[in-house]
Formats: sequence, C-alpha cells, structure tokens
Amino acid sequence: SFYRPIQNRAGAPLVIPGCATAYRASDLAKYGGWTSKTVCEDIDYTWVVLLNGGKARYVAGARVWTVDPHSGLQLGRQVNRWMSSVFQSVRLHWRQAFRKPMLTTWILVCLLETLLTPAILILPIIMLTILHMPWEPILGWSAVAQVFMFPSLIYGTIRFRLNPFTVLFGLVFMNYTRLFTAWYTLKALIVELILVPLKFSKGMTVFEKGH
Repeated sequence: SFYRPIQNRAGAPLVIPGCATAYRASDLAKYGGWTSKTVCEDIDYTWVVLLNGGKARYVAGARVWTVDPHSGLQLGRQVNRWMSSVFQSVRLHWRQAFRKPMLTTWILVCLLETLLTPAILILPIIMLTILHMPWEPILGWSAVAQVFMFPSLIYGTIRFRLNPFTVLFGLVFMNYTRLFTAWYTLKALIVELILVPLKFSKGMTVFEKGH
C-alpha cells in the first residue's frame, strides 16, 4: 500500500492487519485484547493501542500469503466488513481520536475519499449521458482521475518489481474495483455513522469472511 509507509512515519497506521501482524502478548493483556465491539478486531485494537500511547509499526519487507476472494460476491462481503468496522471504530473512538492528531487526519482522509470517489468515477458517465457534454472535457476529467492513482502505481511497480505495461493495462480493472469498493464503503458509512445513531439499523453484527 502506498499509504502505509506514510502512516508508519507519522506513527499512526490506520490498521495493523490481523493476518500479517505479530502481537506482543503483554500488550494484548495491557490493552484488553481483541473485543467483539466491531466486526474487524484488528482495526479496533490498532486504534485502542494508539489512543492509549502504544505503538504500531509497518514493516515494508514482510511477506505474508493470504487467501483472496474468488468472486465479486466474496469481495463485496470482505469490503463491506472491513469498511463497516472502520466506521464502527469511528463511532466508538471519535472523541478520543482527537488526542492523536495524525490518526484523526487519516480517519478524515478515509471519510473524504469515501465521499469523493463515487463522484469522481460516476461524473464522466453523468456528463456524457445526462448533460450531453462533448467528449473532450470528459476525457480530460477521466485523465485527471487516473493521475491521482499514479503515486500508488509507481510505488507498487518499483517496490514489487512489476512490469509497467502490465500495471497500466490493469488500470481498466482497477477502476472497476474502485467503483465496486466505493459502493460498499459508502453503504457502510451511511449505515454505521447515520442509520445506527438514529436507531434505524443495528449495523453489521455478523462476522462474514471474504472467502
């Protein structure tokens, strides 16, 4: 991830993934271990540690093999659970989060990205089909939207020694994945930060694996 080294330098990783983390047993006991307050215990635990003065570190050279989703349905379940947990953690810890300005900053970035990504991806379609605008500004808008992904693509290409042409070809599929992810992220935000406080929903309570 392009963001993880930056978050690491700031001392505020948004999450230390449970599938790729070594925990100190003494810290687990000190900070209360994993709880069932959210559907992703690693996100909740990361924030509890950071907000109580503990440390979490990202190790760029670590290698971990995990099982990825095998279908769109499984990917949707995984993203829905991840993002539901992020917003559940926001609901639980937002008051204390102000004690950790950098963590608050990354939380706000996540919220901003959640709100802007659907607009960035869908606006070209609206411009073409509803507003009947000429294709030149639409192409320009789409090109600008791709530029924002270049830092992550360049970092990943260099870091993992990938073929640049393969990475560029993957942009088509990346946009589909971004739109797919944006839908579940926005849905999780609405449910966990709006409907749950208003008592219209209980939020996500069932742990669903993505594979």
